[in-house]
Amino acid sequence: SDVSNSNEAVSAGGHSLKVTRSDVVSNVSGQIRKGKSYLLTFWAKGTGDLTARLSQAGDASFTFNRTTSTESPVSLTTEWRPYQIGPVEALRSPEATERLIFERLGGGAPLFFLDNIELREITDDVYLIEE
Repeated sequence: SDVSNSNEAVSAGGHSLKVTRSDVVSNVSGQIRKGKSYLLTFWAKGTGDLTARLSQAGDASFTFNRTTSTESPVSLTTEWRPYQIGPVEALRSPEATERLIFERLGGGAPLFFLDNIELREITDDVYLIEE
């Protein structure tokens, strides 16, 4: 299979997702709300670069750099590393088929691992520092 469970994981005795194709997709329709913003955190390792995006509702990919207005994929390494990317705003109401898509870029045979994936809604909390 192109996507399978693997014993290679961030924590001892855990499991990760082993991907040997250019992308992996997960349905997130029940987790996305129009007008809300989201951060994506995960651990990954492998070769090539990785992007992540919502299939329809998002205003841009999680790896889009708003300062330079360019795509800025994360560069995978052969060691496990944590990543936090985003935010992405859901500009449209999600479809029943709304998906989170990780896509590997680069040459060679695709191989990457994903672990501890968390799609988190950003709250409007404001923290002030009082001196």
